[in-house]
Amino acid sequence: MSRFRIISFNAEGLSSVKAEILGTLEADVLCLQETHISSQPMNIPGMHLISHHPSPIHCSVIYIRDPAIITNSCDLSENGIEILQIELEKMTVTSVYKPPATPFAWPSNQNIRNGMKPHLIIGDFNSHNTIWGYSNNNKDGEEVELWALNQGLTLLHDAKQKPSFLSARWRRGYNPDLAFVTSRHSNTFEKLVLDPVPRSQHRPLAIDIRPIIRPHMGKPIKRFNFRKAN
Repeated sequence: MSRFRIISFNAEGLSSVKAEILGTLEADVLCLQETHISSQPMNIPGMHLISHHPSPIHCSVIYIRDPAIITNSCDLSENGIEILQIELEKMTVTSVYKPPATPFAWPSNQNIRNGMKPHLIIGDFNSHNTIWGYSNNNKDGEEVELWALNQGLTLLHDAKQKPSFLSARWRRGYNPDLAFVTSRHSNTFEKLVLDPVPRSQHRPLAIDIRPIIRPHMGKPIKRFNFRKAN
């Protein structure tokens, strides 16, 4: 099994230049937030549009490289939070965009813990918590932390990686863009923060999924054939 890659990116307005760049990132699933395109979403080279939330202000979209692996898609947006979900043959992917002024509240009828397949929830949560690199917690950060605990989710976060957001105003890096996965599957998921895209303060998040059992290349050992020749 080869690598399967999910990318999430807050575009802060999707342009043709950004679309071209996103098409080069080798994403199998591409989740975009804040495209600012409420009508027909823009084409991404090599990708197929699957789900679109046409908000008059923000707008979220999900694209996929191979639409044959999609079994279902739905828009679960509620209480001002944009939530798009797609079902694949072997996993579920959910894209989230929570505006800064909107309190975090997950839909009460969406219980992630009950699912059997791996479930990745990724996007811009706009919440502060020391667990993902902020200097203090805010109300949304505490609610997100409690939600993840109750749903049996593990945060994919490495403090050594670059922050996902570089504030032009404060000249500092933060991590509003988060990725959570069902805890029993977390060992197969790896998060990377990619290079910045022009005219966006956010960096794309890439989640790579690899098989649990991987070949290991050991050191070569000299061997001798002691069998006598005929």
